[in-house]
Amino acid sequence: MKVDFLDAPVTLERLQEKLDGGYHIIHYLGHGAFNAQRGQGALFMQDDEGLARRVLDDELAQLLARQGIRPRLVFLAACQSAARPSTGSGRSSTNDAFLGMAPKLISVGVPAVVAMQDFISVESAHKFGDRFYHRLLEHGQVDLAVNEARSALLAAGRPDAGVPVAFMRLKSGQLWGAEADARGQVLGARNPRIFWTGLVRMLQQRKCTPILGPRAHGRWLPTPQQVARKWADLHEYPFADRAELARVAQYMATNQGEDFPRYELLDTLIAELTARLPEELRPDRRPETLTGLVQAVGWQNLVADDPNQIHQVLASLNLPVYLTTNPDSFLVEALTAQGQQPEREICRWSEELDWLPSRFAEDDESGEVYEPTPEAPLVYHLFGSDEEVNSLVLTEDDYMSFLVRVVAERDRIPNTIREALSSSTLMFVGYSLYDWEFRVLMHGLVASLNQRLRFKHVAVQLEFDEAGMADTAAVQTFLQQYFQDADINVFWGSTTQFIAELREHWEAKSR
Repeated sequence: MKVDFLDAPVTLERLQEKLDGGYHIIHYLGHGAFNAQRGQGALFMQDDEGLARRVLDDELAQLLARQGIRPRLVFLAACQSAARPSTGSGRSSTNDAFLGMAPKLISVGVPAVVAMQDFISVESAHKFGDRFYHRLLEHGQVDLAVNEARSALLAAGRPDAGVPVAFMRLKSGQLWGAEADARGQVLGARNPRIFWTGLVRMLQQRKCTPILGPRAHGRWLPTPQQVARKWADLHEYPFADRAELARVAQYMATNQGEDFPRYELLDTLIAELTARLPEELRPDRRPETLTGLVQAVGWQNLVADDPNQIHQVLASLNLPVYLTTNPDSFLVEALTAQGQQPEREICRWSEELDWLPSRFAEDDESGEVYEPTPEAPLVYHLFGSDEEVNSLVLTEDDYMSFLVRVVAERDRIPNTIREALSSSTLMFVGYSLYDWEFRVLMHGLVASLNQRLRFKHVAVQLEFDEAGMADTAAVQTFLQQYFQDADINVFWGSTTQFIAELREHWEAKSR
């Protein structure tokens, strides 16, 4: 990894000693910006031709996530690199407080980021950096060094003394030490290596079923919370839970018809993906479906130079069955790109879907029933796909109807899928504890299939915003108690971290 220091020359010599010992730090001094409408931060760098290039927060985060050695500290002496968007009242919004460049870097495993939450003068940035590094080298505590450097700005009468802030994954704030090396934590596991060894063994024996959730899209598609907030503003949602997609969608369905939020979701996803594409990749005409857009752009163009791209890593596992609660075709495209011939199937959770042809229907000529293989794997959409709008499970009523139907009418889910859910290792990736998708599957469908047995070998990667927690240790204790009656391992960390570690262990065993 290239490490550049563009500031604080007084401390370079002593910092180099730390770098020689394996302590990598990135210090950026330059221009930054934050787009409040899109909730996205950017830095301005230089391209090969010497021209200014805007680097978005997702792009930089993915770059760092791909590195074998992550920086322990990223110092962003750039305006709005820790932007806190304002609400209409001029106050910071709690929901949006952790959007921007710095939080994105924290999400991919950087232990600490120092950034600027507003505009800052060059002189103040220099003074702050000089004091910060001097104090950091004395005691190694990031938050304390930030407070001491801010105090120095206040003492000097600088009006922007409150602009620098720290974001951390570190419980103690101590940058030098084993804590800063942590990429993710398996809660309740005395030895995380045992967790990874067991999971990889199940993958090698093809007795593991991945279940992909809504937070697995990286930078290309919005999260359910982002969609919900967008719709809440657009459709004047009157309640406080504006980040709950199922409830906002229920409000829209009640006012404008049952199918309205389904069509609105597909339109939103197509528009968001198009807006996030580089100009040269945007198709001349808007495709009718999200799948059509992905195919028009080209899968390899979306995942180029990203070895930890989630769908690519999952496709490399060579499994016969993949489950997803997302409507997109990303898994299908990733499998196809690796030479497999995947089939795509939709759960027929509603009577309106009974007319759809199924790969699991008995062949009239041979009498054989379709069985997925690693060469021709199945991607099964539990909550619908973009190619059949009526299949989408979106509102609160949809989730309740789904659960009632598939539990009461067993034939609505093929035996192959039921067997995968009840007797193989389940690997949930891309969920949070309170996502409707996760709750309906884990505590509804899967629980009903395992009603006579304990859950067996379930690995759950859950997204958490540690910066928004008052007591991280208490939350971790709660999760262990929440799953105490089941043999469930919870990976505390981001989706990107989980996939990076999974790939590392998988490739090590496959050599």
